[in-house]
Amino acid sequence: MRHGLAACAAVVVLAGCGGDEPVAEPASGGAPTSSPSTPPGPPSATGPLYREPASLCAAADLRPLTELYPQVLDPIGDGPGLCRITLKSRDASLVASLDSNTFPEPSNAYYGYRGFRGDTEAYSDIQGVGTAAGWAPKDQGIWFMAYDRNVLLIIDIKHTDPRRKLPADAPEHVARVAAGTFARLPS
Repeated sequence: MRHGLAACAAVVVLAGCGGDEPVAEPASGGAPTSSPSTPPGPPSATGPLYREPASLCAAADLRPLTELYPQVLDPIGDGPGLCRITLKSRDASLVASLDSNTFPEPSNAYYGYRGFRGDTEAYSDIQGVGTAAGWAPKDQGIWFMAYDRNVLLIIDIKHTDPRRKLPADAPEHVARVAAGTFARLPS
């Protein structure tokens, strides 16, 4: 069990994949923002349910992370529900992992999200991404989770050098990755 999730969570590592297709803005119409709030209750399906993409790296929108780390290396891992990639700047490297869990019912994604949120003391909500989203510090990086309809999306980023710290606005960049990725998932 990882942060309140049962073994149904597949590990996805976000590793420099993503296309150049346009991506919809977050639901709020602007950049995602951090704020304290209570996530909504179990969702009722509004709109079609998502389907698991054959390649999560192809569905992932990494453009917000490339603003900080412009060089994207080939994916380390890619497949349905998981993607792992390394991004580099002139003086630093970042490993990003993306895990997409597609459930038959929206309530499964909600309860997975609630499990993470309840297990994490240093949790910060982020508005404007999916139905609910938030992040917490983890090691030298952050652990981000969002759910929308029947998908639970987990993004874990950290520096390859443990002496480095992420920029203060890294959670907002990751939130934009999540919003763009939700927009690219098939339904």
